[in-house]
Amino acid sequence: MRFKITFQTEEKSFESIIPLSYQYELSAWIYRVISSGNPEFSRWLHNRGYIAEGKSFKLFTFSRLQIPRKQFQISDDRLIIIKGEILIYISFLLERAAEPFIIGLFRNQNMLLGDRKSRAAFVVKSIESLSDPEFTETLSFHTLSPIVINKVDGKHGEFLKPGHPEYENLLFQNLVRKYIAVKETSCEKEDPDSHNSSVTRFELLNEPKSKLVVIKAGTSQETKIRGYMFDFKLTSPVELIRTGYFAGFGEKNSLGFGCVEIIPDHPGF
Repeated sequence: MRFKITFQTEEKSFESIIPLSYQYELSAWIYRVISSGNPEFSRWLHNRGYIAEGKSFKLFTFSRLQIPRKQFQISDDRLIIIKGEILIYISFLLERAAEPFIIGLFRNQNMLLGDRKSRAAFVVKSIESLSDPEFTETLSFHTLSPIVINKVDGKHGEFLKPGHPEYENLLFQNLVRKYIAVKETSCEKEDPDSHNSSVTRFELLNEPKSKLVVIKAGTSQETKIRGYMFDFKLTSPVELIRTGYFAGFGEKNSLGFGCVEIIPDHPGF
């Protein structure tokens, strides 16, 4: 399921100032909203999630804040939002039966984003459930938040740029593990080898733009994550493309990475 959540900036202020790296705080707000309606599900999602091959997946993702071009400014590490409406897209790999529950959770919620340096208040003006797209084996996508692929070698990791020789395979294997995690959680066994990477094809459609996001900035737990914004075309089994659309492509989706939208204009291969 995918939803569009529209926020209204605080009425009393002409502008709202938040850190450029706001993804962790936005993720924490989403967890708090879910917890307010279903604490047990929230704790399970946060602490465990869906498991496949020893890896945990939260299976939701969200876009960066969608702000009209003339409604924001950037100053150093701050994002200045001029009074008005902003929105995000949030996706869950859940059955449609959960739609009323999700809408009820987020409706009329308040959101406070920021850090010790600056923060701003927003209120949910509306939440809209979006229709599912028609999934086919070849689709083109535009990133709404950076896609992260981290190649781990021993204790060291490397955030890969699209075009790296191992990027396509790691992206595909990540999709497979998410799909298997859902199947195993619902007590359906899935053979990892049933999805052959030879039928997958990844093509860049433009030059990737690097985005460095700081998580828990200014604390002892500060972490820097590098992802990339770009357009791409993917050929893969439909169930894997659907998984990526709703759960996110790449890693760290529940922190606001890997959210995409479908580009309808690009022709197939």
